[in-house]
Amino acid sequence: MIRNAPILHPNHFLVVSCKQSLFNLKVSSGGDFDLAYAAAAGGGSDVCVQERLETVNLGLDILKVADLLEPGLSKLRGAVIISNKVSI
Repeated sequence: MIRNAPILHPNHFLVVSCKQSLFNLKVSSGGDFDLAYAAAAGGGSDVCVQERLETVNLGLDILKVADLLEPGLSKLRGAVIISNKVSI
């Protein structure tokens, strides 16, 4: 994704699909991914906070695209909002 960033628009379907997959991975792990990453990095709570902020930012990026594609109430929008709330 980083390699193709200068070529692809931030809302390109490949970029959004990659963000959505990463968001789903982080949310579905239920924080275990964050704790394992923090332990491996030797950071502690700062790393966990950064990972959670990154997860929330991914969710907000997906919501921006969902608002453009499916304005109003939609299944995708609801799922992302609920997952974003759980990740906080």
